[in-house]
Amino acid sequence: MQTVLKRQFRTTQCLIFRPLSTLINPKSFLDINFSSLGNVAALDDHKENHLKSIDLDLLAQLQHGSHGSICSSYALNNLISSCATSRSLYIGIQIHSFVIKMGFSPHVYISTALLDMYGKCGVISDAQKLFDETPHRNVITWNSLISAVLVGCSQLETLELGEQVHGLSTKFGFLSNVVVCTSLLEMYWKCSNVDDSRRIFDEISDKNAVVWTSMITGYTQNQQTNIAMCMIKKMLVSGHKADSITYNTLLSSFSNTDDMIHCEQIHGSIIKQGLDSDVYLAVTLVTVYSKCGSSLQDFHKICATLPLRNKITCNAIIAGFSNMGNVEKALGVFSEMRQIVKSGHSSNIYIQNGLISMYAKSGNFDEAKLMFTSMVEHDTVSWNSLLSCYAQHGKGLVKKGLEYFELMRSNYGSPKVEHYACVVDLYSRAGFLDEAEVFVNKLGMEVGPEVYKALLSACRVHGNKEIGLRMSRKIVDLFPDDPAVYVQVSNVLASNGYWDDSARAHNLICSKGIKKKAACSWI
Repeated sequence: MQTVLKRQFRTTQCLIFRPLSTLINPKSFLDINFSSLGNVAALDDHKENHLKSIDLDLLAQLQHGSHGSICSSYALNNLISSCATSRSLYIGIQIHSFVIKMGFSPHVYISTALLDMYGKCGVISDAQKLFDETPHRNVITWNSLISAVLVGCSQLETLELGEQVHGLSTKFGFLSNVVVCTSLLEMYWKCSNVDDSRRIFDEISDKNAVVWTSMITGYTQNQQTNIAMCMIKKMLVSGHKADSITYNTLLSSFSNTDDMIHCEQIHGSIIKQGLDSDVYLAVTLVTVYSKCGSSLQDFHKICATLPLRNKITCNAIIAGFSNMGNVEKALGVFSEMRQIVKSGHSSNIYIQNGLISMYAKSGNFDEAKLMFTSMVEHDTVSWNSLLSCYAQHGKGLVKKGLEYFELMRSNYGSPKVEHYACVVDLYSRAGFLDEAEVFVNKLGMEVGPEVYKALLSACRVHGNKEIGLRMSRKIVDLFPDDPAVYVQVSNVLASNGYWDDSARAHNLICSKGIKKKAACSWI
């Protein structure tokens, strides 16, 4: 088993990016002043945004531990587990260095926790090295090793390699461990194999909240939100309590839809579970309500119930009002942020993205572009905001918008669905529907139906019957099981006077057995 798993490790490792530890010498962190780790936490938050679950008070105790008995292996184990859960590799490396300095390395449970942390952070080569250096291994160590391999398979979407690990885990009896099973089901849905993921889920006898959340995430990531809604209902009925991560995952899947009914149901369940005071959930709710067609009155109520007003919540409110076209309200909230800017937080990428979005949606194109070019780093949201700005305001800037799209693709790899949709919108608003059709035809079905729907909507607005009919046939062929596709096609046909064809398209939903799940109350 050991030899085979090591071979799988090396196969995975050669495909994974080089670990952070090859760029940062852990010895440089050996003399950390842990009493001032609030600053370290702020730095890591800027780098990875994964510090929500780190106990900074416990981190500060490590300083005393270097002189006395307060620093225990139990405290270190909790800290490493927090880093693993929050994927905080930067702090995890520092704690690993402290472990070496204090002589805790031989402890098997400390080594196992570190192995789990490196595995969950995707640094497979460091996980392997740590495993090889662990003198005493137990079942938990092996489970962490297998989970690390499966994380690598998930990141690379190498289903065949993951299936081999699955076979070995079955052969040697590791499937009795819920951690291994959770890693397996996550690997399958990340490789778009939701059916096998569900089979593993059904075979787990002792399901915990992590298992349920992983399965719900799998359905949302594979655009099966109706099943995800059913799953969270079953989770609550079974006696498990959904946490903020579960709800955040489910809410995020509705952020680009008009499904306000489901969003309100989830919101009701959040209140019922007593999670309405969670800041991160509140921010997600603000974002979702602004994008799902809620009334301005409802959006005001959501903003008023925010448990905390800081740079993150202010940014969400500004973006929300901008999404709803209420620029005056957005500027009002922006005035509250001036103190934040004066305090030096204007360099935060999340605030900068919010400012780009606000300037773009208020028609201030030059300021949006200036903010973008002044940013030290850009993420996918930055690029999406800029592309949307070019699409919405035209000004003959189609060529420039496409240049930014190609620049983003060359610097950041494969664009996401929303970026492709922005390019279609960019062409469409300028009236270049032929170019938009050529662009969409090159994409295939990997991008999902949203990009095709964007072009169909443009054909409907511009009255382009020919392209609309061609796209209608293509989208039905590519996505025959999506009910929203048939509704969109029906609308396009009706707008061009094809009433009989429109009715037939709508009737296909019933004849194919495609229908929405019955509604239910969450309160």
